[in-house]
Amino acid sequence: MSQENVEIVRRGFAAWEREDFLPEELWAEDLEWHPSPDDPDTRATRSRAAVYPLLREWLNHLGRYEAEFEFIETEDEVIVYMRALLAGAKTPIAAYFTCRVAEGKISCVHAYSHRNDALKAVGLEK
Repeated sequence: MSQENVEIVRRGFAAWEREDFLPEELWAEDLEWHPSPDDPDTRATRSRAAVYPLLREWLNHLGRYEAEFEFIETEDEVIVYMRALLAGAKTPIAAYFTCRVAEGKISCVHAYSHRNDALKAVGLEK
């Protein structure tokens, strides 16, 4: 994994934080988005155009929030750790994403509710 891929993912999530959710220069047209296994709807969504309304709905449901992101480089993917403090809340919620980059764009994202699940997905934990 190159530092360039980490930077692409960092820029992709920075755009998300600005509510520019899926800028085409950072997210592949054939993007695959896999929700957390804890999500009642665990079907993958394919294509940037189809993922956009899904993210918009999810983020609208959350309401106002402040987020912090950490990025962990692995051999093949980038793990994103997101801490979000929802408006009026005292305790942040956490979400984890494994992101694969292909041809200079984020091409596949898997979401997880738990850190260990994300680490297992990329082979860093058993």
